Amino acid sequence: MRCYHCKGNHVTVAEVRACATVPAASATVAPFVSKAGRRTDEPLLTEKQLNFLRSLLVRKAIDGATFRYIPLDEPTLDGTPTDLESMKKRDASNLIDALLQLTDKPQPVTNKVARTLPDVPAGYYAIDGNKGEETKFYRVDRPTQGRWAGRTFLKVQASNDFWPVKNPGEVERVLLEISVDSEAAMRRYGREIGRCGVCNRVLTDDVSRAEGIGPVCREK
Repeated sequence: MRCYHCKGNHVTVAEVRACATVPAASATVAPFVSKAGRRTDEPLLTEKQLNFLRSLLVRKAIDGATFRYIPLDEPTLDGTPTDLESMKKRDASNLIDALLQLTDKPQPVTNKVARTLPDVPAGYYAIDGNKGEETKFYRVDRPTQGRWAGRTFLKVQASNDFWPVKNPGEVERVLLEISVDSEAAMRRYGREIGRCGVCNRVLTDDVSRAEGIGPVCREK
């Protein structure tokens, strides 16, 4: 039955009454009363249980340094709170079950502000390399469906392969440079690579190669 004093469970009314006679713990001590009938020769909790209990106490915002438990069926303790490391194995298991029912402490609200990237249409672009490096070629992806809808992804081209640019600062720098004149950067890609800066199809006529964009994409 549920005990109003320790908020734990007891088997008999007598145990509930006995629990009520135990002085209440201080504000910094969280008592846990073990179930009756435990053998006094039970092994102590395992190292794995101890480590998991400590992690649970942190998750539940309970001060693990001052946490104590009160095994009422252990006469030698006489109701004195005992260190967490001295718990018996079964008590530790019961306490773990009880802690898992508690709500985790609220997570702190971060002050991070979502980075707003320059608005660059999906396509293929060529710009001067950073710090005088040779021309760099990029692909910008802007998914409209699925879990990544609304996100902007930047990849750098090396031969026929495209590799994700993972550095947020570099992504912002490249997109910002492209956004200065995105159409010019797109047409430059087509002229340099020989593929349409919109759809990446091979450009086979003189006008398309000069424009950097194929006839179908130009009409759109």
